[in-house]
Amino acid sequence: MMDDSKIIISGGFAGIAQILTGHPFDTVKVRYIEGDHKTILSCLKCIQEEGYKSFYRGVSIFFLTFLDILKFVTSKIKLIKLNQIKLIKLNQFNPNQIY
Repeated sequence: MMDDSKIIISGGFAGIAQILTGHPFDTVKVRYIEGDHKTILSCLKCIQEEGYKSFYRGVSIFFLTFLDILKFVTSKIKLIKLNQIKLIKLNQFNPNQIY
């Protein structure tokens, strides 16, 4: 079984990779749906004229949200481990218990 920290770190890297690869597609989709462009190619040309940084406009809010979620999850894991330690000291710990 994987350690909880390894699961969190691997999930975090997967989330970052998804944002970095998926956000440009969402940018093109949103600009196309808003009706500014008649074709996807004209939308891509517009983004190319603005520069490639425009693909990632607004991505910082995803990373800030990710950091908040990471803090929340790590605090919950610490709390669960503390409760397990308390139960072990009281001889009430059941390793098969689902929490």
